[in-house]
Amino acid sequence: MIEKNGPKEFGHPTLILILLVSFASVFNVGNLIHELGHLVFLSVHGGYSTELVFHPFLPTHVTSNPVPPPGWSDMGGWLFNIGFGSLATFLTWRSSKMYVFPLQIWGPLALIVEGFNILLSPLSPGSDGERFAIFLHISVLIFSVIGLFLMIVGLVLYGLALQKLGIGNNRSFLNRVMILILGNSLYFFMAYVFLILFAPSADFNRINVNLIAVVLVSILTIITQKLIYD
Repeated sequence: MIEKNGPKEFGHPTLILILLVSFASVFNVGNLIHELGHLVFLSVHGGYSTELVFHPFLPTHVTSNPVPPPGWSDMGGWLFNIGFGSLATFLTWRSSKMYVFPLQIWGPLALIVEGFNILLSPLSPGSDGERFAIFLHISVLIFSVIGLFLMIVGLVLYGLALQKLGIGNNRSFLNRVMILILGNSLYFFMAYVFLILFAPSADFNRINVNLIAVVLVSILTIITQKLIYD
């Protein structure tokens, strides 16, 4: 049973800080696990010289020499992030301990992020989704439908998880949106500062896209939460 009118346990600064730490943790762990998925599948096939590059403020990626043909290694990232994230969420969901909140939202955020990426496969030539569709000899549009479904499930679960923090219908719609956007987007502003100071020649486009996506997902999450749980 969901308590719809629970008390406000935290003030705005505390909520934003919790969301910042949780989102930054899940974002980086999820990226790392995603790339490990690619790495593991490439290692199983053998014959590739691979390298995993990880940085909290720069794109995490796996390089392979030679470049593998379309295959299961393209799916490895999604499977690992969604799989491990969903397991972490399942195992910690009933806990009321605040330190496990990042694990509780890992599964929902993995579904949202990976679903969003899969949804955009037709618009992303050379993407994992397009390559895997080629491997299976099916239309990439089928992956878009799958991605949309995963994203919707993630939004529903994320909205439910936020109620554990007191971000529910005890707050106005705009109040919830503001808290979520600030809490989830501050990490990328930190990334901007880091790159400006230490890597001014870096490509900022990835951060711009992520920031826009975070704002969009924050709004969609609260809309979903309002439609289902309010």
